[in-house]
Formats: sequence, structure tokens, C-alpha cells
Amino acid sequence: MTREAAPELPRRVLDEKLCSVPGAKESFDKLCQRGCDPDILSFLCYWIMPHEPVTLPMPGTLPVRETETPQRPTVIHSRPLDSWETVADGLEVEDLGRIAEEAEQLWCKILRLRRTPLVTTLIQMGELPRSSDDLLGGLPGCGDPFRGLRELPDLAKKWFGPRQRPDYTRLLTALCEHVSERTGSWHDSEVESILDRK
Repeated sequence: MTREAAPELPRRVLDEKLCSVPGAKESFDKLCQRGCDPDILSFLCYWIMPHEPVTLPMPGTLPVRETETPQRPTVIHSRPLDSWETVADGLEVEDLGRIAEEAEQLWCKILRLRRTPLVTTLIQMGELPRSSDDLLGGLPGCGDPFRGLRELPDLAKKWFGPRQRPDYTRLLTALCEHVSERTGSWHDSEVESILDRK
């Protein structure tokens, strides 16, 4: 990460976070004295430390009309891939499995409908399109449009959530690489002190 790529953060906010963890501020200062870029280190430390999500204010009063659905405010999470609540918009892995089962049942019904005289006649008449992007008029053997849904629960468990913590891991890797590149050493005790969440 280059200095230009690290957005400026209010140093006061980071200092408050660092001061709340015994020894973290001192470790941060030591790493800067040994060659770490303070802006990049600030950015990485700020986002790797746990903190509450930020809710952006909504413009005006919504909905404008009674028939409109109110919009949800925008909530920004520091590490959205590390939590089921944020990575899948509140859906749990079990929910993904149920959605996959429902999709599989729907796919079986669609395949059954495709073979009916109703659908085949409508396709011949040109009323239903014969194209790969239409579920009823899709060409036989055009693939399995629900494959991804079926695989989603296993992929989600493999790559995301609180056990894998991909956002935390990515930030920790960037932090350790920055410290190593700038100082010539890993400085495990200082990094550990900054990350201590007690």
C-alpha cells in the first residue's frame, strides 16, 4: 500500500483507540520511529481494530410517496466479510441452504414445465423466447442456472464469516508486510500490542 493510497484518518480517533489498549500507543510510536509510514500504519491499525459500524444519514424524509418502500440507511462495517450479519445481509448459512433447496425444487418444476405441450407450443409460436437466458424457453442442456445457489452454503462456510475472517486476515497481512518492508523485521510484540483487544 502506498502513502497515496492511504486515506487520511482523523488521528484523534485512532489515538483514542490506541490509548484504550495498554501499550498500544507506545508500540505504534515505536513502529513509526523504526520506519513505518504513520499514515499507512494509522489506516491499517484503524481498520483492523474492532469498532462499531457507521450509519450514514438519510437524505430528506423517505418514502416520498405512501406507495414507496422506505429506504434503509446505509451502514458501513469495518470488516463486512468477517460476520454473517454483514456478509450475507443477515442470512445465516442455514438460510442459504434452504434457499438452495427451494431453488432446486423450483428448477425441477421448471424442467417439468419445459416438457409440457403448453410451453413447447408457446415457444414454437414465438410467444416465449428460445434463448439461454430464459428459464422456460432455454435450450435443453443450457446448463444449470441454480448451481451457484446450491454451492453457496459450502463456499460461504469455506471462505467467509467469523471463523475465516477474510477482512481481518487481509488487513493483518498488509500490516505485517508494511512493518516488515519498512523496518526490516516483523516486530511481533509491537504488532501484537496494537492488536490486543482486552
